[in-house]
Amino acid sequence: LDDSANRRTVLPESFLLTDEILRKAERILNGLRIDRGASKALMSTYGPFAATERLLMEAVKRGGDRQELHEVIRTHALQAWAALREGAENPLIEGLAADQTMNALMSADEVRRCMQADDYLGDAPQRARALALEMSRAL
Repeated sequence: LDDSANRRTVLPESFLLTDEILRKAERILNGLRIDRGASKALMSTYGPFAATERLLMEAVKRGGDRQELHEVIRTHALQAWAALREGAENPLIEGLAADQTMNALMSADEVRRCMQADDYLGDAPQRARALALEMSRAL
């Protein structure tokens, strides 16, 4: 026995599936509209949570205890999530900037600079543009 029956089924179905994926991708990309205002609002609301990693690393470099700092950040992050659920602004940056444990290692302004998520995207914008360009060429 060999797998010829499987090959007769799997290969054509994989091509059909690929064709359907490409058709759906084309429909999505042709109708894609980016709301920059919404993107900016999402980054200002949720970006600080991602930036806590940078703050933690900087505070540890300055001699802070990683476990203690992690707990400080976690406590403030949970309070910020609760505030967001109630419809308030994200208080994470200001909460950490005013925290005594953080202020023993860095100033409030340094905490705020670490927590700016605007530049925390890495090369994601360039990679997204390259992918979109590649996909548009394929379509």
